[in-house]
Formats: sequence, structure tokens, C-alpha cells
Amino acid sequence: MAFRSRNYLSTDIQNVEPIVKLWILRLLVPLECHRRFIGKHGIESEELAALFDLTVDADPDDESDTAYNPTAFRTQLKNCYRKAELDASAVALPQPLADNLAQLADHIGLSEVECWILAFAVMLRSYRLLDDTADWLGSELNGLRIYHVLSVLLGFSESDIRQALSSQSTLSQTSLVAMDSHRNSLGRQFDVLSGSFADRLMT
Repeated sequence: MAFRSRNYLSTDIQNVEPIVKLWILRLLVPLECHRRFIGKHGIESEELAALFDLTVDADPDDESDTAYNPTAFRTQLKNCYRKAELDASAVALPQPLADNLAQLADHIGLSEVECWILAFAVMLRSYRLLDDTADWLGSELNGLRIYHVLSVLLGFSESDIRQALSSQSTLSQTSLVAMDSHRNSLGRQFDVLSGSFADRLMT
């Protein structure tokens, strides 16, 4: 039976992997989850603001209602995203996960795209901030929308993503990851083979 529960790692923002930060920024900016993050009168998550060193108040000494400037905050976020994309080529999966995926790929023949989808599914269930941000995508995530979201997040074409999630792919044939499009959030549409398997990939 596929594993659906969550077993998050520490929420200490100092320990969030660079690849997770990049995925969160891609959710927030090109996938437009910033519409949920940045409200008219305040932000939805102080943890996310702290994760990227975003300043909520334009003037920390200004205690008036005008201190919060959503436009300025959005500009900070987009600048942070642009810088992250410039450094994206140097960002990699954490070493234990990368090594374990490489061995798994050699053993059963996973493609590069399948490895990245598996890595994303495992880390989605391991990092609450990533899962919470993905929830802002909304509940209307049909198959075509999911292909687009994964394409933006992982940097592969939609056709490559579709092939990697097809019923004929190694990922599907081995049941390492299954997609359930009837669930109401991205995190819950990914079913990893088992909790212990996912945890062992991370260690």
C-alpha cells in the first residue's frame, strides 16, 4: 500500500536544503503562489519570509498601518527568486539522497527525470514548508496542470514529465511513486512506496 502520511524533518530554517528553497521560490514566483503568500494587509507565513530574509516592514520604526507594503515585499521576493535561478545550476540534491538515487537508478533502470520526480516526492513529504507552499497551488490540479507544475519545478519538459509518470515508466511499474489526481493537493497526490523507504533514501 502506498504511503500517505507525513514525517517532516526539523522546521529549523537554517537546515532547509538549497534545492528545497529553490523549489519553494519556483512555487511562489513562476507558479504564482505568491498570490496566497502576500496579502493586502500582511503575509501568510513569517517562516517563509525568514527563510529568504525578506523584510516585511518597509520601515521598522514605522508602526502605522502603511508600514507593510505588499508591492515592495513582492519585489523583494522576485529579486530573491532571480538570484536563486542564477545560482540554480550549482544547486544539487543532498548527498545521501543523491547517492541512494544513483544506486537505485543503476539497479532498476530509473531515468534522470524519474529520479528527480522521486526525489521531489520524498522531499515534499520531508519538508513542511515545501508541502505547505505547494498547497497554495489549489485543489484543481488535474493531470495536465501537474505536468506543468513539475516541469517548472524540476526543469524538464512537460513531455518528459508525462513519460516519466506514464503507466509504462519504471517509476510506475515499480510503484515507487504513484499519482492520485483525485486528491486535493500536490503533496497528497504523490504516493511514495512506503514511509521507511522514503526515510532511508534521505539517510
